[in-house]
Amino acid sequence: MRQRTLGAICLGPTGNSQGGHYFMSLTFGERIIRHKWTSLPMPAEAIARVTHIGRRPGLPSTLTFSNRHGAEILDAIADTIEDDHPDVSDF
Repeated sequence: MRQRTLGAICLGPTGNSQGGHYFMSLTFGERIIRHKWTSLPMPAEAIARVTHIGRRPGLPSTLTFSNRHGAEILDAIADTIEDDHPDVSDF
């Protein structure tokens, strides 16, 4: 009999009205969508598998954020905030 379950990590909601969530398959490392799932504790094997997937060639070594089109979102917010408050050391 074929296995009916698949180990995966939740990546977040799909944002559509059906209420699905994106998951990363621990078997294939691909993004999948599911509408029903059972939450389980994170076993050491899952942590090891995610670490292994993250070390694939071509993947960034640091955490990056991107928009839905895959364009990286840079940390430019700090550059645009004006400092209206004097530094405490100025007194």
